[in-house]
Amino acid sequence: MKTPCLLFTGPGRVLPASTEIPAPRADEILVRTAYTCISPSTELRCLSGEQTGAPAFPFIPGYNLAGIVEEAGDVSGWEVGDRVFATGTRAAAHARCWGGHCGFALVRGSDAVAVPAGLSLRAASSTKLAAIAYHGLLQADVRPHERVAVVGLGPIGRFSAELFRAAGARVVVSDLSERRRASAARSGLTTIDPGKDLVQAFAEVCPEGVDIIVDATGAGAALAQTMRLGRMPPWDQEIHPPTRFILQGSYAKPPPFPYDTAFDRELILRVPRDCKRSDMRAVLDLMARGQLDPETFIEAVDTPAEAPAVYERLRNEPEALLTASIRWADLT
Repeated sequence: MKTPCLLFTGPGRVLPASTEIPAPRADEILVRTAYTCISPSTELRCLSGEQTGAPAFPFIPGYNLAGIVEEAGDVSGWEVGDRVFATGTRAAAHARCWGGHCGFALVRGSDAVAVPAGLSLRAASSTKLAAIAYHGLLQADVRPHERVAVVGLGPIGRFSAELFRAAGARVVVSDLSERRRASAARSGLTTIDPGKDLVQAFAEVCPEGVDIIVDATGAGAALAQTMRLGRMPPWDQEIHPPTRFILQGSYAKPPPFPYDTAFDRELILRVPRDCKRSDMRAVLDLMARGQLDPETFIEAVDTPAEAPAVYERLRNEPEALLTASIRWADLT
């Protein structure tokens, strides 16, 4: 069948287009998409041609979609009308860089995740972004009394801050963008203006350093500062809990590693690898129970025809939008 989609046709070029996808087999479902959600850092890297492993232009980008089952194979495990989240269509006439931004998606039944009743499909469209942050939360092994620094308040950083707070930690966040800091402050998060010296700014609030650092900046040069937010353990005969450094940013090239800073603080480095369906189910449950509300920072809803302008804003005015949803159909 033919379905509308977004195509990245070359560096900086976004085109509302259409593609063909096959009919579902016995273990597959056809999902009619209500909303997709943009992952700005990853998709802009794809759009610039710098994403490792991306296919040649043109291709269908994106990995966040929520919708309703339109057709269901006999052994797919789903029924027509079920509400689901998926990461993209598994087949199309065009190449796919995940293949999320399309009006219909062909999905293996075992890959789809149920959207809880009462949760909006717009909120559910951000599931993978939230699940990546949740996977980092699990890697951090956080305790409710611990102090956590989250640096970088794009979608992954913002989800990280909300999740660590939900886990009971004392969370302090920062970003170069005043607008992003203000958005976080409105949700009740403690925010710090990094000014000229991030470490000094954090020291005024956390003079002994923090137990967990979440670097979601995606800027390799930032590691030299963010690693210094960790506690400097005393050199004595006692056992001290280690400071954990969660590298939540993604990079086109390996970032520089400030070895001496990590050495002095005996940092444990954790690099979360994407997410699992169990992480997706967990964040959907948190959303449904009101403990995680992505609609407070999905700042725009646009149609596929308006998508080129949205990506242009994300490229040229990075502070203007945290992320945005694309509305493909009005579904309940």
